[in-house]
Amino acid sequence: MEQALFYEDFLTRTDTSGKAVFLPSFSMENSPGNTGVYFSINATGDIMAGKHALQAAIDAANVLGVEQGSGQGVASASRPGPAPPR
Repeated sequence: MEQALFYEDFLTRTDTSGKAVFLPSFSMENSPGNTGVYFSINATGDIMAGKHALQAAIDAANVLGVEQGSGQGVASASRPGPAPPR
């Protein structure tokens, strides 16, 4: 659950369509645009790690019967569509 809280705090920036972005992001696979720099926006590894942490927190909360919050937190962050207003 702590990792999910981290991502809730970290994913506060949005793109022009209102979707949360991983920024800064670290690309383990390559350096974008052959810049020699491994920092990027929305690196695949960061997105997958975040998705896994959020889904694991949702699953754990459901199994434990724990309240997930007011709908602005973990469960809503993993749903497709625009990010909830903050």
